[in-house]
Amino acid sequence: MDADAPITDDEIRARFEPMLGAPMAVAVSGGADSMALMHLAARALQLIPPQLKSMTPPGRPRLMVLTVDHGLRSGSAEDAAWVASQAEAAGIPCRVLRWDGEKPTQGIQAAARAARYRLMHEALIEEAQSYDKLQRHLLTAHHYEDQAETFLMRLARGSGIDGLSAMQSVSLLQTPPTPDGAYGAQLALRRPLLDLPKSRLIATLREAGLTWREDPSNDRDDFERVRVRKALAALSDLGISSGSIARSAARLSRARSAIQRQTAETVQARMDWHEGQFGTISVEIFNDLPEEIAIRVLKQLIGAYGGEAPDPRLSEIEDLAERIRATSDRVWPARAATLGGCRLDWRPDGDLRVWRETGRVALAALQIQPGTKSAVWDRRFEISVSNELEGIVDVRTLGAAGWKALRSELPNLGKLRLPPGAAATLPACWRANSLIAVPGLPAPSSPLIQATFFRGLDRTEI
Repeated sequence: MDADAPITDDEIRARFEPMLGAPMAVAVSGGADSMALMHLAARALQLIPPQLKSMTPPGRPRLMVLTVDHGLRSGSAEDAAWVASQAEAAGIPCRVLRWDGEKPTQGIQAAARAARYRLMHEALIEEAQSYDKLQRHLLTAHHYEDQAETFLMRLARGSGIDGLSAMQSVSLLQTPPTPDGAYGAQLALRRPLLDLPKSRLIATLREAGLTWREDPSNDRDDFERVRVRKALAALSDLGISSGSIARSAARLSRARSAIQRQTAETVQARMDWHEGQFGTISVEIFNDLPEEIAIRVLKQLIGAYGGEAPDPRLSEIEDLAERIRATSDRVWPARAATLGGCRLDWRPDGDLRVWRETGRVALAALQIQPGTKSAVWDRRFEISVSNELEGIVDVRTLGAAGWKALRSELPNLGKLRLPPGAAATLPACWRANSLIAVPGLPAPSSPLIQATFFRGLDRTEI
């Protein structure tokens, strides 16, 4: 296909039909890429198979536009208003979202990207409330020059296969945990133009007689992505093109999927979660795993039990995995470490054990009203309280004293053989001065309080 040819109806059908079974939202900045995506999504709805038209609730628009006023430069509000006017002219409802509050002085583009996705996700969750929480696909206009830039930026940071897989055509966007609700529904983030060059998007706009606005920040050399974009032009003289880099990223993504599948199978077959008290895997099995799989298993263990602690760097996980695998009876009979909010210990002839660390950072307290379907505590447990329970439920760490008192009252708890400190970091549910449940322990418990251990939700990089 000619690199300057407009995108055809047949291509539009092939790219958009898999997502036409649910309503769509398009992220539009006003630039050529996102304006082309808005036009293509609208055209896709004109080509929609009749059987899919009945799958959206009556009165709910199948397509909407989201645009964000970041407030980082003069004219940003005008640009957002222009996008809204263009969407209105195309018969598409539009919401203008504003990033309020203090802005960072460093890492502006990364912070703006995070704020943009957060605002759009929150807007779609809010919009979904009126339609039984049926969320939309969120479409972004990333193309293969964007993919190449992302690859090079991550290469500069020494990223592994996950980072060098760059952007995925479909990924999940997750709201951060909040005291008054669970993680929120996962949102399908789709990039239907990821394998197309920008030149074809511009050709599509010109054929349709549509215009766009250029962001002046796209020429600022103090932004990393702009510098990488200019470097790509020099690399093309060496035969390193955006297309070839994007193909490499796609092939790495394929390898990544295979590794992720093997990791998931290993976790399913070999790991014991102990109801969220602590996690274990045999050191012998861990040491026999391919190094990449072992690192990913360790990352998942730490992610599951580290709660709200910041994620450790990949290099830190790699170093710890090497340390565990190098341990032998002749050198050290046992080892221990802390990382990512976790305490770990291991013996060569026993298990690698991981649990929430105590003492360094106070774990959050939480109040849950009866009838609350779900609330997240320490990014480890999702807790719901029946409306049959009278009074507010206070959730806080059980603590060493609480665990000692429970063991005295319920001697059978001693048979659990919890690692020192693991029980102390479990959530204790109190009503008034009565301890009514400890999620993760068999007792005390209440049928009116339900809890789920997350087992380390994937924190997808966007």
